Amino acid sequence: MEKIGKKLWTALIISILIPYGGALVFSGTAAAEEYAEYSEEGEPRILLDGENGGYVTLEDYLAGVVAGQIPAEYEEETLKAQAIIVRTYLIKQMGEDMEIPESSLELESLETEQLKSLWGSKEFAGLYRKVENAVKETEGQVLTYQGELIDPLFCRASAGMTRQGDDLHPYLVSVDSAKDVEMDGFFSIQIWTKEEFAEKIGGVLEGEPVGADEIPGCIQIVKRDEAGYVEEIQIGSQICSGD
Repeated sequence: MEKIGKKLWTALIISILIPYGGALVFSGTAAAEEYAEYSEEGEPRILLDGENGGYVTLEDYLAGVVAGQIPAEYEEETLKAQAIIVRTYLIKQMGEDMEIPESSLELESLETEQLKSLWGSKEFAGLYRKVENAVKETEGQVLTYQGELIDPLFCRASAGMTRQGDDLHPYLVSVDSAKDVEMDGFFSIQIWTKEEFAEKIGGVLEGEPVGADEIPGCIQIVKRDEAGYVEEIQIGSQICSGD
């Protein structure tokens, strides 16, 4: 455990801004399969960064990445699902070569000492073992759709229901996630004067600027999707994407 997965998966961290479903393993729209069929040149591996870098197998690398992405205190089945998501992402990034340099994954370092600081030295061994077990119990499993590896988007929290996938992600199914709204930090309030808001929104809009005297009457939701997320919002004379 000298070098636990150095970096967090930034690609997935970015994708949490889009509340797509994370229950892929259980939805029936994506299948968990062994990745052996994707590997004809031996076990997938990752070239670690730094002077002491060398190759590490994908399975050995996974535990550190999962440990940095979601709390180890989560249920074991959640950790297993995350392990499959990470494995799918890595295998897809590797392509036919079945290996990839860590630097190209855009991951943030997370060393053993950082995990000890995060969990506490007393809890470290037990929690890391829990994550390792989740990886081992899902060894080799990846998510596919119609025989192809999926783009395994997930979200940290939704607004009570996840979103249906688009044409590029037809395997993402909207599911109820009512407990999300109870998480710490789910809801926050930012207060601006009308003048401050007009100035801030003016830096975003491309059309005619909005005057402070028009706020808030000039703002309205135009369209929502089936899960309740805003698809279009009107600000002044301009229609903006909800995303």
